[in-house]
Amino acid sequence: MPPIGWRAGAPSRWPTRPTNPRIIRAGGHPVVEVLERSAPAAGFTPTIAFHANDYREAQAMVSVGLGIALAPRTATVNQHPDVRVVSLGDTAPARRVLTAHRPGRVRAAAELALHDVLLETAASYA
Repeated sequence: MPPIGWRAGAPSRWPTRPTNPRIIRAGGHPVVEVLERSAPAAGFTPTIAFHANDYREAQAMVSVGLGIALAPRTATVNQHPDVRVVSLGDTAPARRVLTAHRPGRVRAAAELALHDVLLETAASYA
């Protein structure tokens, strides 16, 4: 997520620009691991400007020009008006969402309905 005024070359190249400070999720969030793996593979060490508690906070920081952020598509559904979401296309890593239930337990109707919604939503991102 770069700020609206961000201008550069091909959109798919923005996360590899070593001069852009990063805003990352706090608390060992999995998206940080993605950045820690992808930046060295692209030949740079990212500069971490701020740690955000959630993606809304990260978008607010991006909107005022404090840096850029890496976020899953599901975290940008409620997009800040001053932030531009740039797709990484086929280079974006897959995100796993898991559901679990105890074997032998009768599953409630609401649980079954939520499971169906999760499957439908996942299929729309495939």
